[in-house]
Amino acid sequence: MWRGNCGTRSIPALGEQGGNTNPGTAVAETAANVINIYSAGNTIFVENAKSEIRIYDSMGRLVATSNREDADIRICTAGVYLVKVGETTKRVMVNY
Repeated sequence: MWRGNCGTRSIPALGEQGGNTNPGTAVAETAANVINIYSAGNTIFVENAKSEIRIYDSMGRLVATSNREDADIRICTAGVYLVKVGETTKRVMVNY
């Protein structure tokens, strides 16, 4: 049983329905699947991409692609860009 501000809840034991059968790797698996997308200056950085990276400008035009897992893509024009990696899409600002 767990008691918190919201009352008492039952937490499933390991191996039970809803329980994690391998708690030692749960955080590592989640962290390994996180895609980091950010910009610095005129470069967009993508880390841990498991799919093709596609970058679109604010008009919806495809301006760059990459198949690398970790990519740093230089952008020639300042502005707002959409970075799509698989099902993940993030908006980043590129400025000089």
